[in-house]
Amino acid sequence: MRNSAGVADAAEARGGVHERARFLEPVPAPRGASRDGDGDDAEHVVEITLDVDRAGGKLVAVRRAKELRSGCAGEDSDVTPGQSPSYAHGARRARIQQVSQEVRALASSRRRQGGPGSADGLTFVGRADASAGWAAVERRFDEEATDGLLHRSKFAKCIGMKELAFAGGLLDALARRRRISGESISKPEMVELWDQISDHSFDSRLHTFIDMIDKDNDGRISKEDVKEMIELSAKANNLTTVAQHSEEYAQLMMEELDTYNGGYIQVFELEKLLRQTASQRSSAGTPTNNGNLSQRLRPTAKPNALLQWYHGASHSLNQQLRMAPYACERMARPLRSSARPVDVLGVAVYPDPASAVSLRFSKPRGFRYRSGQYVFLNCPAVSPSQWRPFYITSAPQDDHVGVHIRTVGGWTHELGNVFSKVCPQPTTEGRSFPEVLMDGPYGAPTQDYEQYDVVLLVGLDVGAAPMVSIVRDIISSSSNMRKRSDGDDGSSNRRSTRRAYFYWVNQLEQASFEWFRGAMDEVVQRDDEGVIELHNYCTSVHEEGDARSTLISVLQSLNHAAKNGVDVVSGPRVKTHFGRPDWRSVYERIAFKHRQQRIGVFYCGTPMLTKELRELAHNFSKKTRTRFEFHNANL
Repeated sequence: MRNSAGVADAAEARGGVHERARFLEPVPAPRGASRDGDGDDAEHVVEITLDVDRAGGKLVAVRRAKELRSGCAGEDSDVTPGQSPSYAHGARRARIQQVSQEVRALASSRRRQGGPGSADGLTFVGRADASAGWAAVERRFDEEATDGLLHRSKFAKCIGMKELAFAGGLLDALARRRRISGESISKPEMVELWDQISDHSFDSRLHTFIDMIDKDNDGRISKEDVKEMIELSAKANNLTTVAQHSEEYAQLMMEELDTYNGGYIQVFELEKLLRQTASQRSSAGTPTNNGNLSQRLRPTAKPNALLQWYHGASHSLNQQLRMAPYACERMARPLRSSARPVDVLGVAVYPDPASAVSLRFSKPRGFRYRSGQYVFLNCPAVSPSQWRPFYITSAPQDDHVGVHIRTVGGWTHELGNVFSKVCPQPTTEGRSFPEVLMDGPYGAPTQDYEQYDVVLLVGLDVGAAPMVSIVRDIISSSSNMRKRSDGDDGSSNRRSTRRAYFYWVNQLEQASFEWFRGAMDEVVQRDDEGVIELHNYCTSVHEEGDARSTLISVLQSLNHAAKNGVDVVSGPRVKTHFGRPDWRSVYERIAFKHRQQRIGVFYCGTPMLTKELRELAHNFSKKTRTRFEFHNANL
């Protein structure tokens, strides 16, 4: 900061809480002071330091660091804003106020724009609560407080946090820093706490997070401290498997960060790792595409109404025409039914909260199917007359037929109970199982993936079943193409999809990733050419950058390096993203990479995503040179 009166520079105080500014100010010598050789009045040069609270912007202290005359330094002294030092007459006080205002502006600018060391991440409240600000917190405080005091048990609700244990740990850390004791909080204290929770400074949030781990504030973090924080984070994100392995993960962090083998982690080592994690996330979130696509995605002039109706009607008609053959096939099922008993080869029962059952059947004589098709199943032990459709999750080249069934409805829930009674272990083979009849296979929109060189596959929860079959089939077809190119006669001459983007969005508990863990690992192992791009999303985990999921992100990175890419959330060697995908960004990235190509979009899951994915496919087809064709694969 430079001005006509002097020079000032900003520096961060220890802990990143204050902004510090120094400037040199000439001070006329007092009367009676000695004169220099030229006869002019001598001047004192005073170096003044201003400390400004970066969170609140208030002046904390004024320090006269040095008094210089003829190169001789005087003694240091501190002066608080309320005092009147001899050199600080009225004009000088005005000068100090002017500089302090400039420092406040500097601190405010850094909070908005980010300065050295700034990074996203470690936010303690969601976007909605942060946008609502203090007004919403104050309203909840007034509703929950008794005689002007808020009990600590209601702190989580007051700040809009659902995770009571994590909110309790946060409150303890903030209270220790501000020496707040007792079981209740006053409104002025709540204002201070909220200012710290919602602080825009990454450094400030980082130190709050460290305080949650380093409870005794001795700069040393023990294995037990790390374990407690892992369990707290796991509970906040509904990750039961991570909580069960907290001892193992705590030991992993100790091995990585206890560089001096002292039996503890020094705070600065953990700070460094957290900063690296935040910086990597910020870099990953920075757009790398050039501006050409953004220019093409700008809204165009409103088209002619008749032309707009034509495009909409044409798009709807094409969708109906594509669905017509499958609808007719299903209506003709009573006439072409080929129900037959099948041998149950193996069963995997996933108890609550995963709540699913996986069945493997022998492949009947003459039974041929394509990935993306489905079968009807009947289990007389559940109901002699009821049949239910399920997508085939095995690949055509497998020697069996596999299905995955989510046990949530009446029939499926009872099916899970029937097989649970005869399956003492989660996975059982070679036993006597209840009778099962199978009818099919039947065609579905997902089998049309072979018409596209590039496909976007989206599975919501167990809706990933047909997509798993497709990606495994694509890997096999790619391998056959490679054999043919090497002179080895492949088993098929059919067209092969050359690129697939598979997004599995899991809204359920962490254990649900076990459903397709083996298939995911197989894809990663066999996909030598990178044909398949896999993305797992766990919506129960707070989005990346949230303090509640920060330690989970750290564990992901450490475990990925230590255990050959194994993910701590999903289990397979596929990194799990937190929160929900940004579908517009997904479409934009694919449109940019595959210009002037047809992209088949296939979705299976609850109807909540159908409209959004269909509209995005339609809009990007109109506004880019990439054509997206949406297929709803729900049965």
